[in-house]
Amino acid sequence: MTQSHVSPRDFELLKKEVEALGDSVNKDRLDLVADADKLRLEIEALRTALQRMSPEFGRLYTEAYSDLVQNFNPEAQAG
Repeated sequence: MTQSHVSPRDFELLKKEVEALGDSVNKDRLDLVADADKLRLEIEALRTALQRMSPEFGRLYTEAYSDLVQNFNPEAQAG
């Protein structure tokens, strides 16, 4: 195995770059979590509104959800 020499200055630059990338990944993760939370709220608001409009919505939703869980193929939907 070959060893290469990295100067202290280059090492510090690499360290700062890795830290910046880590900060960026953490920010992206937090943004994704916030987006997922917003989606959950919007879906729940939609379900509540539909339940108010149609009392049988709860039953229909449960049936549709169960069917999708058994038959949905996310790989077929990716495009």
